[in-house]
Amino acid sequence: MSVSIKKEVLIILVVFSMIIPLVYSFDIIEWFKEGTITGNAAVTVSISVGNNAPNISLVDLDAGTIAPSDGNIRYFEISFLVDDPEGSGNLDNTSARLNVSLASPSYTSSNSSCTNEAVPAGDMIRYNCTVQMQYYWTTSSSWGIAAEIADANSNIVQNSSATFTYSSLTASNLSTSSLAWAAVVPSATNQTSTTAMAVENTGNKATLDILTTMIDLGGASGKIIPATNFTVFNSTVGTTECDSTNTTAAISYGVLPISGVNNTAKHILLNALAVGQGSTESLYYCLYDVPSDLSSETYSTTAGGSWDISVA
Repeated sequence: MSVSIKKEVLIILVVFSMIIPLVYSFDIIEWFKEGTITGNAAVTVSISVGNNAPNISLVDLDAGTIAPSDGNIRYFEISFLVDDPEGSGNLDNTSARLNVSLASPSYTSSNSSCTNEAVPAGDMIRYNCTVQMQYYWTTSSSWGIAAEIADANSNIVQNSSATFTYSSLTASNLSTSSLAWAAVVPSATNQTSTTAMAVENTGNKATLDILTTMIDLGGASGKIIPATNFTVFNSTVGTTECDSTNTTAAISYGVLPISGVNNTAKHILLNALAVGQGSTESLYYCLYDVPSDLSSETYSTTAGGSWDISVA
């Protein structure tokens, strides 16, 4: 009885010992199959290196204050320095530009054709730009400067840190330097000059007062036409310029003509000439009373001096 039991046990152990290696051998083979490298493949590697943008290190203006040019365009030069980490040869010279501007009122002057020159000390380029400003543009300390440049890699940089002052200019221009009358006779009245005097604002002051100085006209005989016999106004409708009311009454500027006082500056109009191109006022002078004792001769400013028209 005990012998048969031993045989059964032995047989079972043998069977189990045969099964276990088969199971584990199967798993090991599959594991090796899953981790096996069966071929070679090319690996692509890519690294992008960015280009460094240029640097505008200095914007240079000869003076911090620019004065308008009387009735003309004001030209002046602004330069700026540029360096590029890739070298000055990487700068696109054709892209150099500069503008000056004022926010309110809105004015802008641009230059896209700046010249360039290499700077001896260092790998830099200096760009020189000529700026144009109209004489009537607003006086302000807030005019801004914007310099711009690009490199060959299309990197664009701008420097807008600099400012300057456009100063005030009070100036005017006269359309003619002489006044003339047709022949007059003693005791005549309301004789208007055959020439009108146009006054133009050629500065950038917002408005201007217009003044005139009349001087007695003298003749060879020693007789005179007093300055007080003349009036001046900015209208000639219905001989308005010959109204002498302001000779004795309180002056009403812009309402009635102004009478002359010998060699004395008199206001004609107040706040009359607004700023801007072509801003003008026409003045009409009238000899409203020709003295009755005049001799037949020419009366002029030769003796007493020239008349004057000025602005303030």
